Amino acid sequence: MASITSAVDRVEDELPQPISEALVNQAYESAQHRWRQRLLTPVVMVRLFVLQVLWGNVSCRTVTHLSELVFTAQAYGKARVKLPVEVLRSIAVRLTHEARQKTQDFGRWKGHRVLHIDGTGLSMLDERTLQQTYAQPVVRNAGAASRSCTCCGCLMRPRD
Repeated sequence: MASITSAVDRVEDELPQPISEALVNQAYESAQHRWRQRLLTPVVMVRLFVLQVLWGNVSCRTVTHLSELVFTAQAYGKARVKLPVEVLRSIAVRLTHEARQKTQDFGRWKGHRVLHIDGTGLSMLDERTLQQTYAQPVVRNAGAASRSCTCCGCLMRPRD
């Protein structure tokens, strides 16, 4: 089973691809937001902000170590405050829409998108009333609790 750390590593490796310069510039232009060309450009700031969140909302000082660029935590903090919320919202909506399009048929069961599957089981004493209710297991050790009950639940979202 993949761990969260490996998933974050994979997202970090692929981060420049989905958050393209064109996507960020388009979001800034549609919000009619102007910026000056500096070291911490809008594209760099959006990518660094996403990294900061992916790393567990680490401090601004830690963010300076996540990049190959050289800047201070104070400079990053000041630039981050200037990130327009409508730009971040626009980028998030666009990326979410693209992700849904790419994964529309992924993880479907009988046409439904599966959100969660869980199961449990228990074994019970071998009593006559239970023998009548539950099936006899194929393999059985003498004297062992031989009745079992298994339950599996599936939480699904209806077809989109």
